[in-house]
Amino acid sequence: MIKIKKFVAVIILFIAITIFPSKVFSLNANEEAHQYKESTVIKYKKVYADKLNVRNGPGLDYEKIGVLKENQQVQVLFKVSNWYKIKFKDGYGWCREDYLSQSIMGTIEHKEKVIQKSNKDIESKHCIVIKTITNTMAYYQDGVLIKQFDVATGKQSTPTPKGKFKIVNKIVNRPYYKDNIPGGDPKNPLGKRWLGLKVGDTDGTTYGIHGNSNENSIGKSVSGGCIRMHNDEISWLFDQVPKETVVVISGEDKSFKEILKSYDININ
Repeated sequence: MIKIKKFVAVIILFIAITIFPSKVFSLNANEEAHQYKESTVIKYKKVYADKLNVRNGPGLDYEKIGVLKENQQVQVLFKVSNWYKIKFKDGYGWCREDYLSQSIMGTIEHKEKVIQKSNKDIESKHCIVIKTITNTMAYYQDGVLIKQFDVATGKQSTPTPKGKFKIVNKIVNRPYYKDNIPGGDPKNPLGKRWLGLKVGDTDGTTYGIHGNSNENSIGKSVSGGCIRMHNDEISWLFDQVPKETVVVISGEDKSFKEILKSYDININ
């Protein structure tokens, strides 16, 4: 009797899936909207130095945009290396972790909510935008600018392709097959890291973001179509971005934010 009941249950489930597939599997990879519950934790830390400089990027080379006073409380958003992205009374900025309290200060707020998340929002988790007109690049995480770079792009006869692409492979010390130069060789023009882009019918081995064998080329339009970076900077970026990261390349003289907005990608 038990076997008969199980058999009947399987038959009913099969019929339901066949007749009402969209009801049984209401969420799939191609849906435009994804509904889920999100838990938000708001963290605060206190300044325990006489004063603490706030900069517009995670490093001492970035411009100072404000000063925090001792015991001032700030909201911590996330961390890159030993720098915190913070929210304070004058806006957003970065400061060294060394001078912020180790314990979480203030109220920790937990919120449970149901939100609609579009594919455009998911894409902006990691996002790279490149301006060939200025040979500059910006990396965004969760819609927040993390770092900007000087890069080299394609020369007039071999321009860098424009449009919206994705990183489809990540290779350490890729060989330069054209001249039979092994990976890791200082003469290898691809440098230490390769982030391959899916451009048209290519498979991520034709165009990419990579290192270089000539640091003086950075900031110029001299490549065969790829995007070159300083080797230490591509090594850092390589560790940050996963495959499927969106890369937008534009030749327009617009801000990074305006360029991304034209592709329906919104950032802060």
